[in-house]
Amino acid sequence: MNGKRLSSSLILLLTAAIWGFAFVAQKTGMEFIGPFTFNACRFTIGALCVLGFSLLMDKRKKSSEGCAEHPYFIEKKPNKTLFTAGILCGASLFIGSSLQQVALQFTTVSKCSFVTALYMVIVPLLSVLLKKKIPVNAWIGVFLSAIGFYFLCLLPGELSMNWGDFLTLLGSLFWAVQILVIDHFVNKTDGIKIAAIQFIITAVFSIIFALLLETFTFADITASAIPILYGGFLSVGVAFTLQIVGQKHTPPTLASLILSLESVFAVVGGAIILNESLTGRESLGCLLIFIGVLLAQIPIQTLVKRKKD
Repeated sequence: MNGKRLSSSLILLLTAAIWGFAFVAQKTGMEFIGPFTFNACRFTIGALCVLGFSLLMDKRKKSSEGCAEHPYFIEKKPNKTLFTAGILCGASLFIGSSLQQVALQFTTVSKCSFVTALYMVIVPLLSVLLKKKIPVNAWIGVFLSAIGFYFLCLLPGELSMNWGDFLTLLGSLFWAVQILVIDHFVNKTDGIKIAAIQFIITAVFSIIFALLLETFTFADITASAIPILYGGFLSVGVAFTLQIVGQKHTPPTLASLILSLESVFAVVGGAIILNESLTGRESLGCLLIFIGVLLAQIPIQTLVKRKKD
């Protein structure tokens, strides 16, 4: 592994760690404020960070080294496609993040993170509706993840789950929709501007719902400042930027595998900071989901192909 690929892989590992521990920030951030208020603050900060990054990138010349190597760095003027992509991504992000944030009131960080990760196996399922061919490894991943979900979230001998796990599963569907929307538009317009718009839309809708459904004071928000700053500045602003930088010199398959460790970091954070623990049955469920997610991302030929690095 060359130096650039190694450093990029380490950057993506740091990104996964930031996102994993963000689940802890999201849960602790609701000690004084509601889920919509937390998301309103978080995504407002995140939107400002990414918007600033977008403006900075606009100043770079098209000939800047590495600028054209990644779809997020495509420089195009704002157009109808950009706003369509931003609105669709923003709508799915708002619904997915809202469901996840509400769910954390009723479930653990560990379970929420692994159920959220199911969006990676939901993507190929939704792709079937778009008449795309799904490889065998993806179907195996879906099967193992379904078994893992049973062990993680369903009660022994029953087909029921708690409210938080159900909301998280529903939210993962919208995370998958967001991925498909980004995949459709990212090579047609400016990816960074899509991100900025989606974060702005999520922040605006979160503010509206917070004002309609929740009560809060400035003191409440101040008391939640650390989790909010972590969720907004680090998880959205910094980690998003690190993901872009890290993926420039990392193969897509390796990048997705490293970022999959987000759930593992969430379990570590939940255990260390919140003293959460998993039963043997739940741990088996997490393991199966993790394997399923990995298989859904690695083509079979990659598993059997010997490649010199």
